[in-house]
Amino acid sequence: MKIKLKIAILFLLASCSGEKYDTSNSISILPEKIDSFVENPQLKKTTILIDSPYYSGDFKKNELVKLKGLSSNFEIQDDFIFYVKNNTTFVKMDKKGKKQSVFYEKLLQKKRNIKFNLFTLHENHALIVSNSGDVIFIDTSSMTVQWNFEIQDVITVKPIIFNNKAIVSTSSGSVFVFDLKDGNLISSSNRADDPIGVNFNLISNLNSKYFEPGNFFLTYYKTDLLFFDLKNFNKIYSFPISDQLIDFKKITSTPMFYKNYIISPTSSKILSLSLVNGIKAWEINGDFASNVAISGGFVFAFEKNTQSIVAISVDNGDIKWKFSDLQLFKNSSKVWIASVLPNMIIAIDNRGHYIKLNINYGSLIESKSKNGFYSPLFNYQIIEDKIYYTDTFSRLILLN
Repeated sequence: MKIKLKIAILFLLASCSGEKYDTSNSISILPEKIDSFVENPQLKKTTILIDSPYYSGDFKKNELVKLKGLSSNFEIQDDFIFYVKNNTTFVKMDKKGKKQSVFYEKLLQKKRNIKFNLFTLHENHALIVSNSGDVIFIDTSSMTVQWNFEIQDVITVKPIIFNNKAIVSTSSGSVFVFDLKDGNLISSSNRADDPIGVNFNLISNLNSKYFEPGNFFLTYYKTDLLFFDLKNFNKIYSFPISDQLIDFKKITSTPMFYKNYIISPTSSKILSLSLVNGIKAWEINGDFASNVAISGGFVFAFEKNTQSIVAISVDNGDIKWKFSDLQLFKNSSKVWIASVLPNMIIAIDNRGHYIKLNINYGSLIESKSKNGFYSPLFNYQIIEDKIYYTDTFSRLILLN
């Protein structure tokens, strides 16, 4: 409770003052760790107890239904599967394949430019955004469109539903807030400040995230973490992961909140940002082409240049173990990592190759190279302790 209270006071003071944290001096205070990933012997004996989210099955495939024309993320709620089909239709399906659909093509302003969609579910609502700037709000009980809106910007960040508000973040760092009931625009913010005046998009398929104890939500611009107040939707401050004016590196997966830190993987480093004082806690150089899994006080990630999976202390960035015998993952463009009960980490690459490692020692338990869990859309998710993804034939696969 004390930590939560401290975080809440911190961000409340920041939002009231309207001032930004000056992190320019703090960014270079701490030493950067090199990419050799030298193990800390003192951490060898530390036992890792797995936290949620985790997978708890036996890696047995169960083919559920086909998600034909999948052009979005998929979500599962109350035993129904939801997804966008062919950029024009929202589908609600039971696990026997019985469907209800909403066709909304006539509401789309630039349908030829739509490449993908992102949506979020909240109770009986679905909030859908397209990369072309369409916003569609659907009642999933009646499966009817309630309202829609067109934003003149690129949207590649998953939206939020919070406190009867629809919050949509764009790739240029602006935020649009709508009344959930009638779709009236409550507020909108300007694009992120850019010193060279070029708002190019390096953000793709990240989730906006809210942190209720601190009264803020997190979104992104290039390699900046942007913090907005949940009450008045004003920007509290932004934290630049990179200090370069022109930097084509990118945030590689959605940052994670853990204890009083934000852990953000990028194509140039993993950075830990303190929620208590708003400055960098530690960073490690490398091209982190994976999500981060966090359990028992440790971060697990795949580093592309050294072909290593590493276990990193959340508290100080020290290395507990590294596993570099990754012949299976050579030339892999990305990897998905998850913790597994009772004592494993699983890593799957973009060709479906996978390995299982002991979470405490980084020792190999099993490896397989025959496309065991191949997903061409690379859309693995842990939902209620089970892993779901779609395979080559658009079938939704459940690992149980």
